[in-house]
Amino acid sequence: MSIEKVKVIFTDLDGTLLNSENKASERSLNYLMELKARGYLIFVCTGRTIEEMKGAFSVPFEPTGMVTTNGMAVYLEGKLVEKNALTAELVTELVERAREVEMYYELNPISGKRRIYQADEQWIRQHIAGGQPASVEDGEFLSRENAMEAGVVDWIPVGTHEDIAKIYFYHGDPAEIIAFNKNLSALAKVQPFANFSSSANNIELIVENISKASGIRYVLNHFKLKPENILVFGDSYNDVPMFELAGQSVAMQNAVPEIKALATAINPYTNEEDGVYRYLHELFN
Repeated sequence: MSIEKVKVIFTDLDGTLLNSENKASERSLNYLMELKARGYLIFVCTGRTIEEMKGAFSVPFEPTGMVTTNGMAVYLEGKLVEKNALTAELVTELVERAREVEMYYELNPISGKRRIYQADEQWIRQHIAGGQPASVEDGEFLSRENAMEAGVVDWIPVGTHEDIAKIYFYHGDPAEIIAFNKNLSALAKVQPFANFSSSANNIELIVENISKASGIRYVLNHFKLKPENILVFGDSYNDVPMFELAGQSVAMQNAVPEIKALATAINPYTNEEDGVYRYLHELFN
């Protein structure tokens, strides 16, 4: 891999920079900050909101910026510079469809806590109470368990839909996710939206034509750079748009086959082996 043209590094979080306990290692974060000090622009590019990142970083971490919520929000030096939100009408329709089949859901605002209707709390908690299904990865189930802890989710009255950037749907049975997604496809023809999956057990739904790639394009335009100037790390389906855009892309060893097929390089290390740090350290030292 050639690093002469690389000016910006974008790293995904889940399955990439984070381990199965949803933590980034101290040495990964410190090395990314070292690269920033050496003049590289360092970005997190994730399906998570800012709120969902709390607790992920073990040491102070101040990247150049973040592309969050699969491109729905862009931050530069901690300041929100670009945001998108789903319409209240679409949010209402989508949540009602989830409630009809008792599909686990979370409303993710651009800032602030995740939201779930208080009226649904009992059956939402039942999705987690039965334990971790075999198909669900450790990190994802840990996130759902953490969401059920006191003070993490806002249990809201029906009808609170301001600034919703993403709706997250989850089910322990991948077949239920497939069926639900098929149902959503018909709705998308009437009320357009985009949806991504970071595992076989979830769907993340955002505004149409928004993706990690659209957030990255904002960054490139801001710094007057080109796709050939970016290096990205990722592992799953919601990383496809940024892999298609990036001049150089690294698939984690634990990445899904679709991502490995798009990558310009395969990381010999997994997220559990601190793969982002190890790959970058070998590349830049």
